[in-house]
Amino acid sequence: MFARAHAFTIDGLHTRHVAVEVDVRPGLPAFAIVGLADAAVREARERIQAAIRNSGYEFPARRITANLAPGDLPKAGPGLDLALACALLAASEQLAPERLEDVALFGELALDGAVRPSTARSGPRAERWPSPRPRAEPAWARSPWRAPTPVRRTSSTGWRSRSWNTCAAPCAS
Repeated sequence: MFARAHAFTIDGLHTRHVAVEVDVRPGLPAFAIVGLADAAVREARERIQAAIRNSGYEFPARRITANLAPGDLPKAGPGLDLALACALLAASEQLAPERLEDVALFGELALDGAVRPSTARSGPRAERWPSPRPRAEPAWARSPWRAPTPVRRTSSTGWRSRSWNTCAAPCAS
């Protein structure tokens, strides 16, 4: 069975849409992630497997292929964990695929299934770039525990922010 979820990544100074496609087929158990993923994304296999099992869902003992499209765009960081896990649950018929059509998922999964905040960055140098003009940050922006940033598609061309509780619902039910 096939399922698709939506996520995003950073390409330079631009946010780029990433389609997370997961196919679950009979065969020897294997989990492959393709689509120019870095080491943190490839390590997601272990986090996703533990998170799904510890959340009360069944991890399919079948051949799993996950594609991160477009294939020519580098994907970095653990922020794609949530989209991969939800697409896997939909492909294994534990979650309705329709629930993933209008949301973009972004967040790191803990081994117990909790969603951790994750920052989107284009690479290891992204945190070292100086700001052109220093500005005072609000107190909430200095918190080390920022919530993941879910977005919802409002039309065929645009995305807008949404509250986390409604976006997490597909993976929490």
